Amino acid sequence: MSKESVRASRPVWALNENTKELQVAPERNPRVKVIAGDTLVAAAKELATLPDAPNLKVKSGEHLAGIVLGAYGSTINVLDTDGGFDFELSDDADRLFDGKRYAIVEVKSAGGDWREFHSKGGPEDVHSVQIERYQDALIKLEEAVLKAETQLNSKHAVGHRSREVFLTIHPLDLATDIGLSANPRVALHAGLPAVNQTLEIEGLWLMFYPGLIARWSQRHRCWVRYLVAASSEHSTSDSGFAEAESAYLKELAEKHGNEPGFAWSDGLVYSRD
Repeated sequence: MSKESVRASRPVWALNENTKELQVAPERNPRVKVIAGDTLVAAAKELATLPDAPNLKVKSGEHLAGIVLGAYGSTINVLDTDGGFDFELSDDADRLFDGKRYAIVEVKSAGGDWREFHSKGGPEDVHSVQIERYQDALIKLEEAVLKAETQLNSKHAVGHRSREVFLTIHPLDLATDIGLSANPRVALHAGLPAVNQTLEIEGLWLMFYPGLIARWSQRHRCWVRYLVAASSEHSTSDSGFAEAESAYLKELAEKHGNEPGFAWSDGLVYSRD
C-alpha cells in the first residue's frame, strides 16, 4: 500500500499487519462463472425495456450493473424512482446471492473527471490519468462502499433480502493495472483482498471496466469471478460490453425516446495480445 493511500474511518479491506498491505483472500479453488457474449447483449436489451430504465444513471455505470446482474441470472423487479434502492432483484435459481431469493443493490462509481471531460472536452484537448496499483485504488473506494452500506441499512432493509454493493470503475476515472487489461487471465489471477467481517452487507461487487467483474461473499468469505466468453478470437477484449452497452442505448432510444449520449466504451480500444 503506497504512503499516499489513506484508509477510511472504518476500513473495508482486511490488512496484513506484518506487511501493511491489503490481505489477499485465500483461494484454494477459485470460483468462476462464465456466460456467452450473446447473453450479455440479451440482458442489456431486456433492461432497456423496463418502464423506469431511463432513470438509470449511465455516467455512473448503473446500467452496467443492471446488465451484469441480469446476465448472470437475476430478475430486476424494481428500479429506483424516488430515493429507494438502485435495484430490487429476485434470483429464482439461487445462484447469485448465497441462497437468498431477493436482493437490494446500491451502485457507486469511482470519482474522477473523465465524464466531465467527455462532455466538455474539445477535439484538441487531452485527458490523462496515472495508472496505479489496484490495491491503492481499492483504498480510495472505501468511503464509497461505506456510504452504500449506510444507505442499504437505512432504507428498511429486511433479513430475507441480500444487501449488495456494486462498484463501477471507469479506466479513465481511476486507471489500474487490472482495469486496463481485459485479458481474462489477469482477472482470474488478480489477488483481491478479503472484506472485513464488520461490513454489514452480504455481497460486494467490483467492476473494473472492462477487465474484471467479481463478487465477494461475506457468508462464504471468498470471491467469485465473472467472465464473458468472447464471440471469436478476434473480438475486442472488452468481452462484449461495448456491444451490450450499444444494444442497451439503442433499445432505450427506441422504447423511451432517449437520445444516446455518454457511453462507457467511448474511445476505448483494446487488444487481447
